[in-house]
Amino acid sequence: IAVLDVGQGDAILVRSEDRAMLIDGGGARGRDLALQVLVPALAARGIGRIDALVLSHFDLDHCSGLVDLAGYVPVGELWIPTGAEPTPCSRELEAALAAPVRALAAGDRLTLGSARVEVLHPERGHPSAPGNARSLALRIELEGRRLLLLADLDGDGERSLVRRYGRRLE
Repeated sequence: IAVLDVGQGDAILVRSEDRAMLIDGGGARGRDLALQVLVPALAARGIGRIDALVLSHFDLDHCSGLVDLAGYVPVGELWIPTGAEPTPCSRELEAALAAPVRALAAGDRLTLGSARVEVLHPERGHPSAPGNARSLALRIELEGRRLLLLADLDGDGERSLVRRYGRRLE
């Protein structure tokens, strides 16, 4: 697991066996994060393909670095939160990738190599909420460690997770 310094926003690289997942890509207007941060970080780790590119929510500071990256690295799938309203950045990313898109919701469970990914939020079937309230919350288990990623989930969303999952969040 590597947390990459993209300034504003997040970029978290999870590698398991020969598989790689990148969660968000930061973003700043006028700054090509792909060339400045993401591609060098991937190359330094010998990663030439992203199996799962995760866009936790559609704000520019999580999305635009992924748009920058789309032209440099092949991507297997794009994972997004279910029910999120598209933004210009998310539309541009989907068009640039030409990869299958998987909309994720609470209860979904995925694997990437030996990493187990559980989606905790957003809930499927609930009315669409604005921006950060639809952020993907992920619980990742890898090599005996647990990682809880909440993106920019708001306080109400965090309290909801504690009510639903309690001690499982420890």
